[in-house]
Amino acid sequence: MYIDYVGRVKETGEVFDTTIEEEAKKAGIYDDKHIYEPMLVAVGKSWIIEGVDEALVGREENEEFEVEVPPEKGFGLRDPRKIVLYTRRKLMEAGINGTPLPGSIVTINGMPAIVRVASGGRFLLDFNPPLAGKTLIYKIHVRSICKTLHDKIKAIVKRRSRELANRPELYKYKKAQQTLEFYLDEKEATKKENPFIMRGIVSDIFELIPEVKKIRFITTFTRPVKVSKGEK
Repeated sequence: MYIDYVGRVKETGEVFDTTIEEEAKKAGIYDDKHIYEPMLVAVGKSWIIEGVDEALVGREENEEFEVEVPPEKGFGLRDPRKIVLYTRRKLMEAGINGTPLPGSIVTINGMPAIVRVASGGRFLLDFNPPLAGKTLIYKIHVRSICKTLHDKIKAIVKRRSRELANRPELYKYKKAQQTLEFYLDEKEATKKENPFIMRGIVSDIFELIPEVKKIRFITTFTRPVKVSKGEK
């Protein structure tokens, strides 16, 4: 199914995430690099946090509702062991130069951390996710439910590649053979990222569409025409 949502922290009312452009602008979290549109969720497959995933079971198309998500079904409880004291020297050894200010984010060994305290050359770093320990409220609108085989395949392809999803005659399903065939042109077949995209599509289809037993990717290569010197 496709859903729109607005997520906010219960204690403060702060909006931290949304699929709706107007709501993002209103909350001051708008990102012009982000595409705001309904989100695809395969219910029960952990594509979204547990509390929302559970609340989507049995919902109807166009239904609107709110769900309260406790920390243990959201971004987890806060772990005091993830709050670590660093000295300036230890920060420099980790590649952090200068003096990070409280509230800023630093990355240590690939892990982001919020600087909670900076005083006297000592820095208290919090490696907990920013929303850990928070009770969340999600306002959700079920925009559509993928009911047909075509809707499901198109949604899965779009999840992996918007470019492929927009191409006509991309695939054909042979019901008698329970085989799904994708037809890629030369350019699509030779893109370096496409093997990863194809593997993702195959994984999603086999997990979500049981009637598909085989998947083929078919590419036709055309011999280039050589033009003689006298022909132009």
